[in-house]
Amino acid sequence: IEHHEPTKGDDSHMKHTPIYENCRLDLEAVLSLEEKYGIADDDLRRAAATLDEFHVVTPVVGKFSAGKSSLLNAFLGKSRLGKDYLHTQITPETAVPTEIRCGSEERIILHRKDGTQEEITLEAFTAEEYRSESLHSIELILPNDALRDIAAVKIVDMPGFDSGIEMHNRAIDDYLPKSHAYIITFEASEPLIADSIVRFLQELKLHEMPVYLVLTKANKVTAEQLAAAKEQIQSDAAKYLGIADAALVTTTAKGKNVDVTALQEILQEIEAESETIFERTTRTRIKKEAARTEEYLAASIKKADLAPDELAAEEEACRRQLERLKSSLEKEKSAFVRQIDESAMNIGGSVEAALQGASGDLERLMMNGSNISAKVNALVRRAALAGLKSDFEPRLHRYLQRIADVVQIDIAAQMPQLSPEQMGMDAMTKEVLKKSLPLILSIIGAVVTGPIGAVIALAAGLLIELGFLKKQQNDRLQLVRQKLQGEIIPEVVTKTEAAIRSAITAQMKEIDAMIGAEAESRIAVQEKALADLRESREKAAAEREARLAEMKEDLAAVQSIQER
Repeated sequence: IEHHEPTKGDDSHMKHTPIYENCRLDLEAVLSLEEKYGIADDDLRRAAATLDEFHVVTPVVGKFSAGKSSLLNAFLGKSRLGKDYLHTQITPETAVPTEIRCGSEERIILHRKDGTQEEITLEAFTAEEYRSESLHSIELILPNDALRDIAAVKIVDMPGFDSGIEMHNRAIDDYLPKSHAYIITFEASEPLIADSIVRFLQELKLHEMPVYLVLTKANKVTAEQLAAAKEQIQSDAAKYLGIADAALVTTTAKGKNVDVTALQEILQEIEAESETIFERTTRTRIKKEAARTEEYLAASIKKADLAPDELAAEEEACRRQLERLKSSLEKEKSAFVRQIDESAMNIGGSVEAALQGASGDLERLMMNGSNISAKVNALVRRAALAGLKSDFEPRLHRYLQRIADVVQIDIAAQMPQLSPEQMGMDAMTKEVLKKSLPLILSIIGAVVTGPIGAVIALAAGLLIELGFLKKQQNDRLQLVRQKLQGEIIPEVVTKTEAAIRSAITAQMKEIDAMIGAEAESRIAVQEKALADLRESREKAAAEREARLAEMKEDLAAVQSIQER
C-alpha cells in the first residue's frame, strides 16, 4: 500500500465506505490475532495505522515541453501568492517528479535521494528551481478545491520523455511499481509516439495498467490536423497497448486559459475507481497475512497434544527442515544462474537482430554525420524489453514455481496443503516482475548512454581520423559499414549482454532475499507455535504445582482446626 507517513492535520484519505470498513475490520482482525500470538511485525502495524492514507498514484507523462505542467497548473488554479504552483519554463536538469495531493494544510516537502527530507514554504518553492541530481521527488500537499474532489488520487507531474537525461527515464521507470494508473499527454502538433514512449506503453501493457490519453494544445492545429492526430494516437494505442478505440480527450488553450474539463473527467473517473483499486491492493495484503496466521494456528492445534519429549523432537525437526530448505533453495538458485547466462545471450541475439535490421538507417545517419546514439538506445531498449518478456520472464516464472514447489513439498509433512494463492507465489511473481523489469531496463539504459555511447563516439572519431569527409561516396559507405558491422554492433551487443547479465544477477539477489524471507517465515511460525506450546505446558505444570502446594496448606489448616 503506497503511502507517506501520516501528516498531522491531513484530511486527505480514502472515504470510509462499506468496502473500506470491511477491509479495515479484516486487516485489524488479522493484526489482532497476530498480536495475540506474538507473530505481528511493524510493517503490518504500519499498514493498518495508515490504511486510510492510501492514494491512487497517477503519473502524468509525456514528451518534454508537451504542456503537462501547464495543464496541471490550470487544473489547480493559482496559489495564494497569485502564481502557478508548477514551473513551466524549466530546463531538463530542473525537472523533478512532483507528487500532488489534497490536504487540510499547505505543505511542500523535498525528498532527497540520500533519504533525507526538508519542508519548505510555498514562497521558497515557487521562487527556486530544484535540480534532479539531488532530489528524488517533491511532495505538494494543498487545501485545494479541485484536489478535494479527487481526494484519493495522487497526481505525479513527471519529467518529460526524450529530455536527453537518462535519470528522467529512470525516474519514470521507478514509479512503475507503485503506480495504479497513467495519464499520457501528446501535443496535437506532434502526435507521433516517440520510441521511448512506445517502450513505456509496452511496459504498461505488461502490467495491465489503466492508461488515459490526452491531446494537448488542440487549438494550435487545424480541424483536419486534429482529426489526423487523433486517428494516429488511437492507431498507435491499439498497436502498442492493444486498446481498440482508445478513449482520447483533447485540451485547448486560449491565451493563458487552458480548458481542463477533459482532465477533470479523467481524474474523477480514476477517483471513482479508487475504491476498487484500494480493495484489490489491500485484499492481497490481508490474504497474505491471514495465510501466515493460519499456518501458526494450524501448527499449534495439530501439535497441542504432543508430550514434552515429542515437542523437543518436533523443534529439532523444524531446525533440520529449515537447513534442508535453505540447501534446496541454494541448489535452485545455482541452477538459475545458468538460466541467466542463456537469457542474456538470447536477448543479446535479439539486440543484434534489431541493430542489423536497422543497419541501413544507421548507415545513412552516419553518412550524414549524425549521432546514432539515440537511435541505438531506442533499438537496444526495445529489443531488451521484448527479450525480457519473451525469454527472461518465463524462466523467472518457472524458477519461482520450482521454489514454490520446494517450499510446499518441504513443509507439506508439517503443514496442511496450501493453495498457490495462499502461498503468495503468484502474487510474488507479479510483484517481482513489476519491480524487476524497470530496474533492469534502467541499468541497460545507463550502459547504452554510458559505455555504448562511448563506443559510438570513438567510432565516429576514428572515421574523422581516417579522412572520412574527403573520401568518395562508395569509400565513405565502406568505412561506415566496416565501423558499424565490425565494431559498433558487436561491441553494443557484448556490452548489452553484460549489462543484462549484471542487472538480472543484481536483481536476483533481492528476489532470493524475498523468497528466503518468505520461506523462513513459514518455518518461523511453526517454531513459534512449538515454543508457545512448550511455554503453555510448562506454565500449566507450574500452576498445578502451585495449586497442590496451596491445597496442602489448606489441608494442614483444616487438620489443625480439627485437632483443636
